[in-house]
Amino acid sequence: MRYKTLFFLFIILLFGFAMRIYHVARIPPGFFADEASVGYNAYTILTKGEDEGGNKFPILFQNFGTFYRPGISIYLSAPFVWAFGLNEFSLRLAAAIFGTISIVLTYGVARLLFSSRTVAVLAAFFLAISPWHIHFSRTNQDFIYFVCFLTLSTFLFLLGVKRNYTQYLVLSFFSFGLTLYTYVPAYFITPLFVLLILLIYRTTLLKMKNATVIGIAIFICMTIPLFLGLENGKTLSRFHQVSTANQQKSSQEIIQKAMVVYRDHFMPEFLFEKGDIGYHTHFITRFSVRGMGQLYWFQLPLILAGLLYVFHHNKKNFLLIIGWLTLYPLGSTAVPFADGGGPFATRSIIGVIPFQLVSAAGLYFTFSLVKNHLAKLLVVLLLVIIIASSFKTYLHLYFVEYPTYAADFWGWQYGSREIMHYFKDNKDNYDYLFLGTSFNAPEIFIKFYDPTNICKNKCQVGDFDRFDTNQKQLFAFSSDHLVKTKRFNIAIKQTIYYPNGQPAFYIAELERK
Repeated sequence: MRYKTLFFLFIILLFGFAMRIYHVARIPPGFFADEASVGYNAYTILTKGEDEGGNKFPILFQNFGTFYRPGISIYLSAPFVWAFGLNEFSLRLAAAIFGTISIVLTYGVARLLFSSRTVAVLAAFFLAISPWHIHFSRTNQDFIYFVCFLTLSTFLFLLGVKRNYTQYLVLSFFSFGLTLYTYVPAYFITPLFVLLILLIYRTTLLKMKNATVIGIAIFICMTIPLFLGLENGKTLSRFHQVSTANQQKSSQEIIQKAMVVYRDHFMPEFLFEKGDIGYHTHFITRFSVRGMGQLYWFQLPLILAGLLYVFHHNKKNFLLIIGWLTLYPLGSTAVPFADGGGPFATRSIIGVIPFQLVSAAGLYFTFSLVKNHLAKLLVVLLLVIIIASSFKTYLHLYFVEYPTYAADFWGWQYGSREIMHYFKDNKDNYDYLFLGTSFNAPEIFIKFYDPTNICKNKCQVGDFDRFDTNQKQLFAFSSDHLVKTKRFNIAIKQTIYYPNGQPAFYIAELERK
């Protein structure tokens, strides 16, 4: 049985990794500023030992000159940049690998919770095909590392308390401490999660008092840099930036909106029907695909059955999973008016794990109720058809349809690579080459695609107000800005097209009429 389990787990991991790495440099279409920032900072850490702001081996990295972000994603991406160079593939490969690691960690958590290899394999399988998890395992941003480290911490903790391994218990608190440096929502979600498990397993932890005290002390010590960062504004700089919309509202409005946002994390519209992209107040297209929720519809009955099974199977396990699900919306709830408000798949990403755990438990429980062998065979056949059909639909939505509408400004902001490649090839023919402001933080793309300054400072961020008749200049501007060129004669040198065939950017010389 153990060897069969390892075989199935190995196949699941291979399959899960393939889904996360297939055409990863091309899909999602484009390369968002946050990814470029992770990559460029990983490059500067490798080459200079500092972030883009010149801070030596920081814990919180300066980004875009305006805020600071936790550094785990950057440090863990650095080896991939070293091995494969500074490019989209190396960055997204790192995310794909840590997403795949989360699959095996989910197996470990399920194995310890349910003492069943079958449930554990099912949980790993559900995470491997999860639209929510695949989506964010293919882009190098902070959230996928949050999932990985929180799952690792939980696995180590359960290994400690359920197998009486004190060294793993201590190590789990160290891992929880690292989780704080993955993603800003972890600042408050992780301490609450730690408090949750301390309460649930307090009886066992009292019997392992020395290890528990040491572990808690380690965790507290690891929070000190964040508390020190409160004084100079670094720790919460990103939070304040995102929560600007909150500051324009009254306390009553914020509380009311937060309650709605929290509730909607458990509604079918977000979870099963439309997902992040289809939520009624959302306009950003980066965070999910149209036509599908964050979970599959077939998981709904499995989740309900799983909660019932876990409740009767083990009360502590039930409290852990319910507590996990209770905490998962807090990342979105903390900034209820940001980016249109509502449940965000990014800020609530840790919910992807408990939903797979209870889905696996629910399937195991449902199948155990079927006693007739022929009926079991029919159930298995029906499940295979439903799951395969659902997954096939997701693959089409993601790999075929998604690139056609998620490449523009509210998507992955396609075009920066093509522009910078053209700029570098033609730098000797111009005094200045200007990358337009139709990107979030366009300066990061100049740094990412030209880290050794091949352009010799000729490549700069700028729009038509930088036009100078005394210089030979080249401008890259979006199709939306074409109307602003009416006062110029333009000589288009290159047109960059979105994956759907529509013009995205023009690279042109200008001449005043």
